[in-house]
Amino acid sequence: MLDLYENLASQIKCPTDHLDLLKSIIPGKLVPILLYCSTWSTPKDIAKELGLPLEKIELDINKLFKDGMISRNKKYFKTRSFYGIINTLLGEGKLEQLANRDRAKIVDFYMQSRIQIYDRYIDQGRLKASSRVLTTGEALKHHEHLHAAGSSAIVTQDEAYNILNRANNYALVSCSCRLTFRNCHKPINTCINLNESANELLERGIGRQITLEECQEILTIADREGLVHIAISAPGQSDYALCSCCSCCCHDLQALLKYNRSNWVQKANVIVQDDPQKCINCFNCVERCVFGARKNINEQLVYNPELCYGCGLCITSCPAGAITLKKR
Repeated sequence: MLDLYENLASQIKCPTDHLDLLKSIIPGKLVPILLYCSTWSTPKDIAKELGLPLEKIELDINKLFKDGMISRNKKYFKTRSFYGIINTLLGEGKLEQLANRDRAKIVDFYMQSRIQIYDRYIDQGRLKASSRVLTTGEALKHHEHLHAAGSSAIVTQDEAYNILNRANNYALVSCSCRLTFRNCHKPINTCINLNESANELLERGIGRQITLEECQEILTIADREGLVHIAISAPGQSDYALCSCCSCCCHDLQALLKYNRSNWVQKANVIVQDDPQKCINCFNCVERCVFGARKNINEQLVYNPELCYGCGLCITSCPAGAITLKKR
């Protein structure tokens, strides 16, 4: 059986120092199925190859799919990479049994792997960026020219709402980043997966189906909690999720702020501008800005527009109405 695990580890690119973890999360009886599914395969193909009853293979395949070990494309199944498996297990809170040291090790593997993978996607032109910041709807409502300017120089579209409105299905899931990194106590139930991504999660029994109205309520709560709205993409999956992100846990904001991956996160199509005459130097906006664009220097507000990503969190925290939007 050890040879089978070693073969599987090689197939799914599992580092040798994580072989014990691989053995602990995948029952030995299911390893032959995962080995056979190195390419897209049907349960019928697997049953024939392994000489097992089709009914048993279908049950095992269904379990592997629900556990996040394999991907499904209609009637075909394929074993996920070790990174993909770990991404799912961490993000769904299924590795809590690990000792703190072992968990920290696998979290580091996950983040370093994600950086390598998404750097490659962007370098190869498969993705323009991993994600993009969306201006909060609450910020747009606060903007003093929102209703007067129509669609002129002031951007009036709520892009987050437009993304949601175009989607045909919504699944509310726990924030995979906050479950993975556990660096804060911000709300967990804030991530909205869309369309095919939502369908797959619901089929796996992850999250719950919600309405467009519930989506809007979640975004409003996220704004109040100081979370940045971000649309997440992957190759072939544009805007597959609308997340509400903190800088300490979000994989993309960490990549931007901690690993200097400025090409990962696109800025919103608006930027904020200050009215110094109205500013009362309360510094609420400094606390809300996760991008470091606003600082308190010698009890004076200093704003660097080059660092503004247009999220709008500063606008909804300003009691003086000193911050507005303009087109980037």
